[in-house]
Amino acid sequence: MFNYTSTDPHWVSIDQAGDIAGSYTDAAGSQHAFVRNPYGTITSFDPPEGKETTATTISDGGAVAGFYHYKAGGPPVGFIRVP
Repeated sequence: MFNYTSTDPHWVSIDQAGDIAGSYTDAAGSQHAFVRNPYGTITSFDPPEGKETTATTISDGGAVAGFYHYKAGGPPVGFIRVP
């Protein structure tokens, strides 16, 4: 079940199927990426070693691109999440 506390979710991109990609901040202050399908199901994700995950776009095939950090203050690392 998707459960989050956020006062500032960021919806950044939508594909032709109606899937929406974005990011949100949890109650502990960490940022995570998500995909929301047209039926309302939300899937939150982070790369296994990542922190502060930011989704920046979603392709018409549903692949999400963005960036994350290995550690706080570290350089950003790009990712692509394929459905």
